[in-house]
This record gives sequence, C-alpha cells and structure tokens, in this order.
Amino acid sequence: MKKKPLKIILILAAVIAAATAIFIFRGVFYAHSGVLTDSRGNTASWTLDWRGRLTVRSEGELSCGFSDEIAYGKVNAILPIDVNKHIRAVVVEDGTAVIGAYAFHTFTSVRRISLPDSITSIGERAFPPYAHLKNLYIPANVTDISPEAFVHCHHLREITVDEKNPSFASEDGVLFNKDKTELLYCPQDRSETTYTVPPHVTRIGDYAFSSCGRINRIDLPEGLKEIGTEAFYLCVALTEITLPEGVVEIGPGAFSNCYQLTKAFLPDSVQLGDRLFTACEKLEEVRLPTGITVIPDSMFQMCENLTEFTVPASVTRIERHAFYDTGLRELTIPEGVTYIGTNAFVHCAELTSLTIPSSVTGLGLYPFGECELLKDIYFGGMPEQWQALLSTAEKGDHGVTADVTVHYEED
Repeated sequence: MKKKPLKIILILAAVIAAATAIFIFRGVFYAHSGVLTDSRGNTASWTLDWRGRLTVRSEGELSCGFSDEIAYGKVNAILPIDVNKHIRAVVVEDGTAVIGAYAFHTFTSVRRISLPDSITSIGERAFPPYAHLKNLYIPANVTDISPEAFVHCHHLREITVDEKNPSFASEDGVLFNKDKTELLYCPQDRSETTYTVPPHVTRIGDYAFSSCGRINRIDLPEGLKEIGTEAFYLCVALTEITLPEGVVEIGPGAFSNCYQLTKAFLPDSVQLGDRLFTACEKLEEVRLPTGITVIPDSMFQMCENLTEFTVPASVTRIERHAFYDTGLRELTIPEGVTYIGTNAFVHCAELTSLTIPSSVTGLGLYPFGECELLKDIYFGGMPEQWQALLSTAEKGDHGVTADVTVHYEED
C-alpha cells in the first residue's frame, strides 16, 4: 500500500525532468546571436538566450525590419525557425538611441521590455500588440513618444516615468506631459471602471483612452480645451459622456466604436472632427453645439439606435456618410442647408420620410440610396427645382427610387 505514493512521486519526477529537458533543449535550439542591417543602414547586434531573453543594441534606430528578421528569419545556420513565441523578454542595451516605428511589433509573446537611459525617442506602434506586457518604464532621456506608440497594448496596466525626465511624467500609472496639462496615454488593462481626469489637464491626447475596454465612466475637468484624434476609440464600456463648456476642439473619431455609448452632450464652444460617433451602435441621444455649420463626414455612420435627430438650424452642409446606416425614421433638413454629401443617408432602413428645403442645391453620389422604406420626400420648392437638384448628383446617381412620392411646396 505504501509503494503507490512512491510510484506516483517517481512518475511526477520523471515528467518534470522530461519537461525541463525539453525546455532546455528547446531553449538551446533557439539560442543564437548575430548582427542585422536594415534597408536604411541601421545595424543591430543581438543575442537570444535559452530562457527567451533577447538582448539587443543598435548604434542607430531599432526598426521594424530588425524585429521581423529576428522573429521570422534564420536564427541559426541550419534551419529557418519562427522564434516569436520563444521571446519572453527584450533588453535594449545602453547606447541605443531610437526605438523606431514597429520596432518590437512582431514579438507578441513578450512580457517585459527594458529600455536604457540612452533612449531619446519611441516611434509609432513600437510595442507588440496583444503581448502580455503589463508594465513599462520610460527612461530619463526620452523626449519624444509617438501618440500611437502603445496602440493595441491590450495588457498594459502601468507606465512609470523616470522623475528626471524633462518631457514626460506619470501619475497612477497614466502617462502625461511633464507639467501634466496633457493626458497622453491611459493603459488599456487598468482594473478600474471609472477614471477622473486630473483638474490641471487641458488636453486629452490622440488615442489617449483608445481601447480602454473596462472604463464605463470618465469625468472630465472644467478646464479641458481639446480632445485628440480617436481619444476614446473603442471604449466599449463607456455609456455616457458630457463635455464641459470651454472645449474648443474634438478630433476625428474621438468616440468612434464606443458600442455602449447611449448619450453624448457637446458644448456650444466646440468644433467637431469627422467620424465622431461612427459605429456607436446604441447611441440614442445627442446634443450638438448650436451654431455649427457642418454635420461632418461619417458623424453618425452605423448608429443603429439613433431613431430621432434634430439638425441644428445653423447647418449649411451635410457631409458624406453623415447618417449612413442609422435608425432614423424621419428627418427634417432645415432651411439654409445647401449640400447633401455622398451616401449621406444610404442604408437608413427605417427612414420613411425626409423633408428637404429648396436651399439645397447640390448632391453627392447616391445620397438617398437603399432606403427601402422611404416613400415620401417633402421638398420646399417647385418640381423644376427638384429635377434641377437631382441633376447635380455625382454621376447622375441620386438613389431616389421611382416609388418615392415627392411633395412640393404647392401641394
């Protein structure tokens, strides 16, 4: 009876020994070193050890060509091997100055990247997407970081900046400029579901909260002036956003693909970028600034739950794809609008009636196409004006089908 536990222990010991031997053999098989030169003449020396640690040094810029060659090129003289899954850590040696665009993009199994004090610049998408990189330290001499440096770093939880750095700072794991007036990047894998932007922040940087999938509430400070490109892109848990008075600019795609966003209230002071609410599937209520003259390109594209909307009286142009594939049922375009852009109302499957003023004198390509339930258009002018308007459509294709009844001012 006593021999059975011993037998089990011996079997487990044999399994562990075999697994260890396989790991060591695999590591030795992958281990190698070399020197690479990219198409621009940047040279990098590198060593990959049996533990999966890649040590690299470059006199110039570490480029995407370097990482591609390491991950998918020949790592020994016998056989081309994909070593990507074996690389667990990257150690950049002192002397390297620039981490170029896509430098580590291929190393998707990396868990740790160490940067030396000699680094001064970090390029766009430098770090690997979907890797389990949780923490990153920014050395003292880094003065330039691309706004897209951390795009798709879905497991990043914290960024720490050396206190001596003259250009950047961190607070609670979030990256800021040195005086903390601009929030540059909030790590995507933070555990908190709410975030309060510090009161001294005046700008939310490009891509700053992009893909922060857990955050459902963001409180913005009264002194905020600007929101950058795709600043809240793919914040899939965000349900409501209110911008304080005084915000003067919102960049393109700032709230695009926020699938749970139901309400958005924008102050009168703000200028709007394109694609602002693209693919906000649950958006139901929007307050736009009074005084705006343009509904921007793709403003509400694929906002399926937007069934009602009032176009501000100040609007003079509705740009391409502005209401593409929305849930609108009726819409009145106010007097003063002069142009309706390409595909502006395409695929509005619930749209039954549309009111168009005689001030509209130009159409893009196919602005009213594939609105299957559209049966009535109320035009504020005479039949000859309507025909003249249709003739302005690009390539003569306006999308108004023969079964649509047009009602004129005289009717």
